[in-house]
Amino acid sequence: MRQITPFPVCLTVLNVYGFGLDKSVTEDWAGARLYFDLVMLSYNLMNWFKEKALGREKTKEMAGTIRWRLIWIPAKLVKAAGRRPLLKLSSCWPFQEEFLRAKAALT
Repeated sequence: MRQITPFPVCLTVLNVYGFGLDKSVTEDWAGARLYFDLVMLSYNLMNWFKEKALGREKTKEMAGTIRWRLIWIPAKLVKAAGRRPLLKLSSCWPFQEEFLRAKAALT
């Protein structure tokens, strides 16, 4: 029986957007299909996040740019006695307002 790579056109598109389909994690077709489905889920969640939390309907950055701006942030997790942990953002971080808008849109 012939094995077929799932959706070769989508693989090329998702490689461009930084979702890691440029390498194979397994030689098993079922495992490759599961990996592809998980990458598609992450792609769709990232697009939802860009549209709903960041308000970018027309112009959308690549996943790497979103990670660089909003996930790799200069901050410190502080926990006072008996209180909830607090994330203190750096005052000189240029994407602080965008992060706070995204946080407000998601809560």
